[in-house]
Amino acid sequence: MNQADHPEIYKKLSSEKEGTRYVKYIIKRLGKQGRLLKTPYFILSCGVRYLGVIMGRNYKVLGKKRAIKITGNRNYFSNAV
Repeated sequence: MNQADHPEIYKKLSSEKEGTRYVKYIIKRLGKQGRLLKTPYFILSCGVRYLGVIMGRNYKVLGKKRAIKITGNRNYFSNAV
């Protein structure tokens, strides 16, 4: 939502690049710690978060009622959309 409302701040930042770097780092750490069985859960969790980011960037297309229903921050929408 914030990225959609303030694109001037985020246009020079690449969330996807940072996210990809984070995922690779954590998977490498899980491997070193012998916890590779945690990797699928971690990847699924990151995928769901990324889906949330995409939906947040496009929340205006969703409509106010649907956005309020699926958001984690209902207070944000009391003044938005």
